[in-house]
Amino acid sequence: MLNIGDYVVRLSYNKDILFRITYISPNQIARLKGVSYRVIADAPISDLELSVGMRYTNEESSIMSTIEATVEKIMKKRAEIEKGKDPRFQKTGTVLHVDGDAFYLNLCLKYYKMLDIPAIGEHISESEQPKRIKYLLEKYAPDILVLTGHDALNKNYKTLYDISEYRNSQYFVESVKRARAIKPNMSELVIFAGACQSYFEEILAAGAD
Repeated sequence: MLNIGDYVVRLSYNKDILFRITYISPNQIARLKGVSYRVIADAPISDLELSVGMRYTNEESSIMSTIEATVEKIMKKRAEIEKGKDPRFQKTGTVLHVDGDAFYLNLCLKYYKMLDIPAIGEHISESEQPKRIKYLLEKYAPDILVLTGHDALNKNYKTLYDISEYRNSQYFVESVKRARAIKPNMSELVIFAGACQSYFEEILAAGAD
C-alpha cells in the first residue's frame, strides 16, 4: 500500500521520473511532485510503483552528474579568471529567488553560495507569488529575480497555446507582469521565471528574460 511521502515511479511512463506522493484522493488518485524535475502530476495509485532506496532514475542520475560537473567547471574557471584581479572592482548582482518548493529553494541557495553569488530566498507558493512580488521587490531591490516552483501541462491538453492548459503558468505570468510594472527596464532587473512544462512563450511575452 502506498502512502503520502512515498517515492514512486509511473509504470505508464516507463518509470522515467522519480516522484514523491504529496496527496492521495478518496478515489485513489495520487498527486505527485518530481524529485529532480520541477513537475507535478496526477496518477492513479495502480499506475505507481514504490521506489525503494532510489534517489534518481538512471536518466536523472546522468543529468545530476552533468549539473555537478558543470558547477565544478564554472568554479574552476572563475578561480582562474579572478586571479590577479583587484577585488574592489568585482561585483555580482544580488538574486532574489522566489520558489514554490522549499526543497528546491534550499538546493538552489546551496549552489548560489558555492558560486559566491549573493542570493535571498523566499518560499512562497506559486499562486501566492503575484500577490507578494511588489513587496519583495521593494524590500530587497534585487538585480536578478527568479520566480519558480512546479508546473504541469494537462495530460489531456487540446493545445499548447492556452494558458488554462497549464497548472501554474498563469501565476508566473502575472508575477512577471507585476514585476515589470515596477521595473520596466530589463537592464535594471533581469527576470527568470517558470518551471518544467511551463508556458514559456507567454512568460517571455509578459516580460521575462
